[in-house]
Amino acid sequence: MPLATVRELEADVADEKGEQVGRVSVKHDGKGSFAYKLTWTTKTPGDVQEIGWSFAAPASADRFSWKRQGYWSWYPADHIGRQRGTARPDSAKGSPTRMDRPDQFDFNSTKYDCDWATMLDESGRGIGATFDAKQRQHVRGDVGKDGALRLVVNRQVSPPRDLSSGIVPDLYLKLEAGQEVSGTFQVGSVAPR
Repeated sequence: MPLATVRELEADVADEKGEQVGRVSVKHDGKGSFAYKLTWTTKTPGDVQEIGWSFAAPASADRFSWKRQGYWSWYPADHIGRQRGTARPDSAKGSPTRMDRPDQFDFNSTKYDCDWATMLDESGRGIGATFDAKQRQHVRGDVGKDGALRLVVNRQVSPPRDLSSGIVPDLYLKLEAGQEVSGTFQVGSVAPR
């Protein structure tokens, strides 16, 4: 639904089988402030890979840009983990086992601990999100099966579980009944100045 029409929303969260597993509430003041809270309600623990929001971008807004806090103070200019950059949707294509270009998957790879992120057209119009330093979010671009572009803002992004999962448990989120995940950020339209 159009973000501009949402002020408050409460909804059930369903799993892939359609069974209710949680409850989400959203508040949007119409001026950019976006706040949410997810409460896990089922007794079955939830192993979360991504938890966040997907915002539709105008079809012409094909430039995903970001500024983030990096682990290192310097990254090569074309490094997928660089602190600042712009990526285009054509970099989202390709085989993960055959890397044909240096920026492959730059558009749809998660940029962790962002200060801000945008999806803009060549004139500087589109959608953007900014985050407080105490609650940075993880952002990526997304190209839907229908070709639609989205700005994805996540509170949590966990790697797939594998042999190392028990060694680095802080990378994962497992929700138990009654646990909550919440966040706030600014989101809205961006226009050239």
